[in-house]
Amino acid sequence: MKNGAVQTGKILDVLEAGGRNLNPRRIAVLQDTTGSLHIAHNTAENVHRFETLAKGIGGANIKDISKFIEGSKKFEDVLGDYAKIYKEAVESNKPWSWDDTIPGGDSLSASQRRKIKEMAIGKGHIPDVKVHKSDGMRYGFADFAEAGVVEETVDLPESLWKLSDKEQFRWLDKKIGGTRSGRTWHHTETPGKMELIPFGIHNITPHNGGRTTGMWADAPR
Repeated sequence: MKNGAVQTGKILDVLEAGGRNLNPRRIAVLQDTTGSLHIAHNTAENVHRFETLAKGIGGANIKDISKFIEGSKKFEDVLGDYAKIYKEAVESNKPWSWDDTIPGGDSLSASQRRKIKEMAIGKGHIPDVKVHKSDGMRYGFADFAEAGVVEETVDLPESLWKLSDKEQFRWLDKKIGGTRSGRTWHHTETPGKMELIPFGIHNITPHNGGRTTGMWADAPR
């Protein structure tokens, strides 16, 4: 995993442990002189430190994003910076949310969030996963293989098709030599075909698959 993603993972750990009740607009992401990143309340006592030490996540200009949150910069001015932060959140391969993880994310519109994702894809920050439409499906089927993110492909025995994710994943993990951190199993549209892919990219890709109603693994997860 890249260093930026590791750093973001640490930030996500902090947010998960103590940031659930914090308004993201009141959170500052600080970087000290050693390059370490920190989460802090965006209060008066740390504004000067924020302005002098914040240097961004993965190349993002956090200072400009702070100005956008305050209303002195336009969204278009920080779109590229948000795309870099989005990349780090995805590459952390941990659960995250716009409201609790992205600075100012609670105030971003659906359109702005979509533009951030599109920018991240367009700049090559994250893989471009194509979702192919299919009759009767809300989204369509995601082609993770075409995007080059499939690490393992395993056929799940039919006797396991209706079991829970936990039971299926336990069997699948044993087949590949153990659980891999930050990865998840994707139920493809092909009966029994399972793909191991990064959690982050799977999590941000709306798609139908083997677990969809009427499909081969249609059962409680």
